[in-house]
Amino acid sequence: MAFNLNHNKLGFLIWGIRIDNVIFFLGFPLLGAFLVIPDLSWASLQKLTLFGILSAMLLTQTFIVNDLGDSVLNPEEPKYRPRHALKHPEILNFKQLVGLCVILSILSVAGIFLLSGGAGIFSLSAWAISIIYSHPRLTLKKRLFLPELAHLLFAGALFLSGWKLFQPVSLESLLLTLFFGLVLTAGDLVNQIEDFEREIIVGLRTSAIIFGKRPVSRFALWLFYFSSLYLFGLALAGSIQNWIKWPGLILIIIWTGTIFSLRKKDPLKNISKFRRWIRLIYALFSFFLVLTLILRKI
Repeated sequence: MAFNLNHNKLGFLIWGIRIDNVIFFLGFPLLGAFLVIPDLSWASLQKLTLFGILSAMLLTQTFIVNDLGDSVLNPEEPKYRPRHALKHPEILNFKQLVGLCVILSILSVAGIFLLSGGAGIFSLSAWAISIIYSHPRLTLKKRLFLPELAHLLFAGALFLSGWKLFQPVSLESLLLTLFFGLVLTAGDLVNQIEDFEREIIVGLRTSAIIFGKRPVSRFALWLFYFSSLYLFGLALAGSIQNWIKWPGLILIIIWTGTIFSLRKKDPLKNISKFRRWIRLIYALFSFFLVLTLILRKI
């Protein structure tokens, strides 16, 4: 008899965890740490690796909690998504998943605290923001502009947790925090458009629902563009490391080209493809940042 992962708890790793989201969001704390890692010694890399594993655990529980909250607001939610924590409740039910989240929360936050007290505080802050955002009774999704604020703060807390792993919080770190916060906020606006039909049914009050999909898509696009100008301007002004102007310039060129190309295309016709394009842009941006940092440390 063939081994079917859909009918096994091991399969939860495939159908129950939003691996792509975990990997994408993991870039925030890891980039924060990479920007200030003192060297590429074994001790530093070991600390960074352990921090990355613990941050991945924290983000895994974040998305499981988000799935659980969404399933309360809309019981049909697990059917719509290719990956959802409650995709197969007969294998892992709601209470079991809550228990898993408790274990992951304790292990990840406590582990990061042991690595660095400051990093632990910011990781705990990110955890608290995610709980408030996702809990069906506390959810910010029913309050206008609060989802965007939550994403802004969540990205900032994750980035600073990585930065604090090796260095104290500084003006430079706070300025960079705003950049990463703006990027995630713009990304959330795109997600609101993609989830528009499902969210309007359950009575959510997102910006896309209140103002309409097209105005919000345009605002998100210009927010991505503004954030790249902001990063480039900070580097030129000497407020952050000067070499960051080059990845900032690359972002400006990419978003300029994207804006001109979308004058002839309607991103709303295939918002999922547009979201994948956004993630590709920032995956390449992150790769360029890390590669440059490694070459500078060698």
